[in-house]
Amino acid sequence: MRCAGLALIAIAVAGCATRSYEPAVLYTLRVEPSVNPCERSDKTVMIRPLDHARPYTQQIVYREGLELGHYTTVEWADTPDSIVTRAMQDALVASGRFADVGVAPDVTKPDYILTGQVRQFDVVRDSEPWTAVCEVRVELRAALDRAVVWAGTQRASVPLAANEVAALPDAMGKAVSTVITESVAGMTQD
Repeated sequence: MRCAGLALIAIAVAGCATRSYEPAVLYTLRVEPSVNPCERSDKTVMIRPLDHARPYTQQIVYREGLELGHYTTVEWADTPDSIVTRAMQDALVASGRFADVGVAPDVTKPDYILTGQVRQFDVVRDSEPWTAVCEVRVELRAALDRAVVWAGTQRASVPLAANEVAALPDAMGKAVSTVITESVAGMTQD
């Protein structure tokens, strides 16, 4: 009886050992917002890392009507909230408007605090062609009294070159670039 048990364990272990594991393919984004140089001020901005709506982690989300799903073999190389936070910081720095732009707690005694949420970051598959959609809510508030200096919800939809996930990073990079461009233009206007 004991030999039969050991044989079953050996078969089970052999079965597990022969299964193959394929890691998910990771996609990065090329985010290139168009930022106009601005007149410099002495104001500083502290960016709190943007939040994200529940579905938007490293898994790539697709949408068909009201149904959301995740791809199992592909992921973003970073989380959408981290991607957008970094791109927003870089674009604000590139604008030249502020004396300092940094993430909390790098900026002590900031004049403004930037917060926000990535509300949508998915491929919409219920239209032809599929589209990459990025929607972000951003609020720039005075640090002392929390008064709103600028707030907006920016949304961009960019068609994919082909109805396949491999075409998503290029389209999503353009969508994020548009959202960042519009947000920074709003925050830096005179």
